[in-house]
Amino acid sequence: MPGRRPEHPHAVVAVSNLGALYLDRKDYPTAEAYFRRGRSTGGLVELDLARGQPGKALKLLQAKTPTWRDLPTKQVQYYTQRGLALAGEGRLGEAALDLRQAVEGVEDLRRRAPGERTGFFQAGIYGGYVRPYRGLVSVLGEMALKPEALPPALREYGPGAGAAAFYFAESTKGRALLEAMAQGARQQSRTEIPVELRQQEESLLNRLAALQAQQEKALKGGEAAIKEVEDKKAHLTATTHQWGDFYT
Repeated sequence: MPGRRPEHPHAVVAVSNLGALYLDRKDYPTAEAYFRRGRSTGGLVELDLARGQPGKALKLLQAKTPTWRDLPTKQVQYYTQRGLALAGEGRLGEAALDLRQAVEGVEDLRRRAPGERTGFFQAGIYGGYVRPYRGLVSVLGEMALKPEALPPALREYGPGAGAAAFYFAESTKGRALLEAMAQGARQQSRTEIPVELRQQEESLLNRLAALQAQQEKALKGGEAAIKEVEDKKAHLTATTHQWGDFYT
C-alpha cells in the first residue's frame, strides 16, 4: 500500500499511474490511495465516475477548469470527464457540448501528431482518445430517444440529436478504418513489394482519406450524398484489399 506522499514530479506521475492500474482492475480503495498520494485530481474524478458518483466528480472538476496554459491533452481529459459527469447527472445538452469540445481537442492533437497516426485513438489514458467520441454518440443517442432538443452549437451536424449521433458515429468509424488500413500497409511494407504497386496503394489510401473528408461533409447534406461517397469508399476499400491479397 502507498505510504508517504512523493514530492518528486516523476514519483508523483509514477504513483498516479499505479492508481490508474488499480482503477482498471476495479480495486477502487487501492486506486484511491494512490491517486491521493499522487495528488491526481483527474484520477479521483475517474474513480468517482467508475463508482457512479458523477456529482462528486463535477465538484472536483469545478476547481480545475483548464486555461490556455494547460496542455491540450489535459484539456481533452477535462472536457471528456466533465461531459461524462454531466451525462451521469442527466444534463445531456451540457454534456454534449463538453464532449464536442473534447472531440475538437482530439482532432487538433491528431492533426499535429507527427508521422503515422496508426493507433492514435487507442493512445491516451482512461480509455484512449476515442472515448469522447463514444461518449458524445451515446449522449446524442439518449437525447434522440427522450426526445431532447439539440443545442444550437451542434445543429451543423444535423437537424436533431439522432442525425448528429449518426454523423459522429460514421466519422469515427471512418477514421478507425483509415488507421487499420495504414497499419496493414505498414506491416506489408516490411516485405519486398514492387515500387509501382506500393505507389498505387499509397494513392488509394490518399484517395480514401480524401473521401473520408467528403463523407463528413456529405453527412450534413442528406442520404443521397452519403450514399454516393459510401459507394466510392466501398470500391476503393475493395481495391486495397485486393492489393493485400496480392502481397500475401
